[in-house]
Amino acid sequence: WCETLAAGDFSDQAHSALFFKWAEISPAAAAEWLTQNAGHEWLIPRVAAIWAAVAPVDAANWIYDIHHEQGLSPIMLSWADDAPEEALGWCKANLAGDQYAELRDEILQTWGADEGEAAARWVQKLSSPEEALQAGSIAMEAWLGDSKTPLPQISAWLTAQKSGPVKDIGLEKLAVALEPTFPVQ
Repeated sequence: WCETLAAGDFSDQAHSALFFKWAEISPAAAAEWLTQNAGHEWLIPRVAAIWAAVAPVDAANWIYDIHHEQGLSPIMLSWADDAPEEALGWCKANLAGDQYAELRDEILQTWGADEGEAAARWVQKLSSPEEALQAGSIAMEAWLGDSKTPLPQISAWLTAQKSGPVKDIGLEKLAVALEPTFPVQ
C-alpha cells in the first residue's frame, strides 16, 4: 500500500510508521527489504537503531555490510547505554581511522557520563599512548562534566592511578573543571 502512494509527506509518514513497526516485530526482515529496494535509504538509520535495541551486533553488521556509515552512530549510542565495552570492541574489530575514532568518542562520551571510572579503566588498557590521550580526553571530559560523581572522588581516583596518559589528561581536565572554584589570582 505504501508503495502505491504519491511521493510526498504523507507517503514518507506512511513508510515511517510501517517500517518502525516492522523493525520492532522483525528487524531483520525490515532491514532485508530496505537493502533490496532502493529509494528508502532515509529509513535505514532509524530501522538500525530500533534493531540495535534488541540485537546491536546484528544491526551493526547489517549497516557495515551495506556501507551505510550514517547508520552506525545511532546503533553505537544505543549500544553504549547497555554494553559500551562490547560496542567499543565491535568498533575496534571492524572500523579504522576517523570512523573508528568518531564512534569510539561517541561511545566514551556516553559511557564516561554514566560510569566514568569504568570508561577511564578501558582507556588505560589501550596500547597506543596517542589513542589513550585522545580517548582519555573524551572519557574524562564526560566524567567530569556530565556525571554525578563528586569532583573530590574523581580527584582521589586519579591520584591513585599509575603515571600514564589517563592520569595525565585526567589531572589536566580536573584542573580545568576546578578552575572556576579556585581561580588563579
